[in-house]
Amino acid sequence: MPVANLGPKAKEALFQLVYWLNESGELEDPTESMPNGINTGVLTLSILELPIIDGWSSADGQLVSRPMDAGMLGTALAKGSSWWEQSASEFQAWDRFRIGVNKKYSLKLVTQPKNIALTFQFSETFFDPKAQTLDKLPPEISTEVELARQRAASQPSRPPATTTPPPR
Repeated sequence: MPVANLGPKAKEALFQLVYWLNESGELEDPTESMPNGINTGVLTLSILELPIIDGWSSADGQLVSRPMDAGMLGTALAKGSSWWEQSASEFQAWDRFRIGVNKKYSLKLVTQPKNIALTFQFSETFFDPKAQTLDKLPPEISTEVELARQRAASQPSRPPATTTPPPR
């Protein structure tokens, strides 16, 4: 979409992405190539949607949110998660699941006539509060999780990091 076709609020939002106020309340110009603002250009938006899985063990009683994509869950099933500080067996005990969606937005501005490209990326994750809790993953997600688990299991585990004090 040409920048010229944007409404006033959209133009202001775009301006705030490219130029922002610093701590002193003055405008910053991160590009120096556009000191006179954004006058012409083309704006494109792409959206990538990925399923997100949240799971827990019914024996634990309640959900402690740990949303992850199929690849992350497959790795956690094989090796655990240092991020969540959980062992593989804790993930293997999951028997309750919620499926959500992670939307990744990529907003690209290409200015004219210099063809300067700026890309802004955002993401958000949604879980429908009305959606049923599942006892098992849907087949297409389960297949992707299993492939990721097999890949992770075939990789050697990294040894824990060690800290060596510097010599004195």
